[in-house]
Amino acid sequence: MKKRILVLVIIFVLLNIYISIRFCQNYYLGSFISLNNDDVKYIRSGLYLLREGRLIYRSKLDTVYIMPGLPIVLALFLSFFSLFKAVLAFRIFQAIIQGISLALIYLLAKEVFNERVGALASLIDALYLPEYFVTQVVLTEGIFKFLFLCSLYFLVLALKEDNERHYYLSGLFWSLSLYFKPVIALLPVVLVIYWIREGFDYKWCVRISFKVAIIFVLILSPWWIRNYLIFKRFVPFTLSSGNPMLQATYVNYDQSKDYVPYKTSDDEIRNDEIERKIAKERFISQLNKDPKGYLYWYLIKKQIYLFNRPFYWRNVFGVRLKYVNYVHNFIVVLGFLGMLLSFGRISKILKYVVVYFIIVYIPYFTFSRYGYPLMPILMIFCSYILQKNFSFDKRRIFNWDVEYF
Repeated sequence: MKKRILVLVIIFVLLNIYISIRFCQNYYLGSFISLNNDDVKYIRSGLYLLREGRLIYRSKLDTVYIMPGLPIVLALFLSFFSLFKAVLAFRIFQAIIQGISLALIYLLAKEVFNERVGALASLIDALYLPEYFVTQVVLTEGIFKFLFLCSLYFLVLALKEDNERHYYLSGLFWSLSLYFKPVIALLPVVLVIYWIREGFDYKWCVRISFKVAIIFVLILSPWWIRNYLIFKRFVPFTLSSGNPMLQATYVNYDQSKDYVPYKTSDDEIRNDEIERKIAKERFISQLNKDPKGYLYWYLIKKQIYLFNRPFYWRNVFGVRLKYVNYVHNFIVVLGFLGMLLSFGRISKILKYVVVYFIIVYIPYFTFSRYGYPLMPILMIFCSYILQKNFSFDKRRIFNWDVEYF
């Protein structure tokens, strides 16, 4: 089985590299002239970081609008190659870590369920075209997903084996992932809830938490020091939640109704403060107008936007979005069904992680890009359902033979 997974990973990586070389110009989302999308802004950030040692994003002023992980990686490639060759090298690098992520999906599913579920989950991932799209775009999602899966894998090993070293490795990858997307900053709360529900020893948990906290502080402290030196304030991650918070206040993201105009400037911190203030005022006013409808938008409908479409903004191999949607919806529906119908002790931690993402995005704008990191987990639960239904011993979905780990 391991040899087959290795062959699958190699084929997957080579296909991604082929797309990177053959269709390199097709996957720029924005223009280098107008800087109208995140990818070109990140590339410019990498250039400025390399040439001037400063992190910028929207303007040429120092910023805390983004985390520095991706610009640092891009600056590394730009130090060896010219602009377009550096982007190509970055895409090849992403192809490799996407391949490792595919292997991690197999390993994670194997630990949570069994080897067959792992093999099926990795095959589904290899056939899921958004994975090839993510390899080609210069965004945080590919590297973040890799670090996120590493953290989850070592966490599952730690929970199964009570191995402290695995907790520290999980904490290491969790801390590194925050340099790309701080959305999982509060993920340790999920682990604490799991520990409490499963009756872990209190003193042992405190000791593990303390040591992981040291790893977290050591890794994030350069970012904190930089922010304090430049902005004279403690900024743990970013100051950019105002815009997604404000966009979330518009039902169906329709800004043609009750739009609140405001002025922005090059001062990104001031812009964030203004947007947060308007977002809070709009939320209260709209909630008073239609409490039930507005809460339904925030708690249910807006969260569906995380999963109702794949993160697939350019065609891969000429396959259009509507066809990828069929595969995506199949994975999502069976994935959530698998979450409901699986009862293993270790599988709970993956369920908690999905619930965590859904809760943490309640105040903010949601769309397919933000739901993408959860797709490996849904693939694992989707594979669990398929394996239960179509395994060689002819078990069916509701004929359970659950293994408790």
